[in-house]
Amino acid sequence: MSSILERQAQLDFDIANALIMATPESWTSAEMEVERDESSGIEKISVLIFNNEGSKEIVQGTDDIYDGLYKLSGLLRDNGANIWVRALYSVAMDDNKNWKYKAKFEY
Repeated sequence: MSSILERQAQLDFDIANALIMATPESWTSAEMEVERDESSGIEKISVLIFNNEGSKEIVQGTDDIYDGLYKLSGLLRDNGANIWVRALYSVAMDDNKNWKYKAKFEY
């Protein structure tokens, strides 16, 4: 069985890929701000997707993005780990047209 870190890494990869799939073809980068709230006793996740290249296109979070984010919080909860309250996923295409991603979390 894989460790929690391996499973988290796979979920982060899946979320980043879902973000790439959600972005318009003209974009070479995207940012996704994620907020998670449980103050009402029910977990709520919201996303905001944008790029810093001046595009005004509106991109909505997809089912795959939300599914991955809820799986990620569930994995952490089920393993007694701290669950993030904010996350930032950044994806960018490099010079060889390969996508790279970074994820940053606030607890």
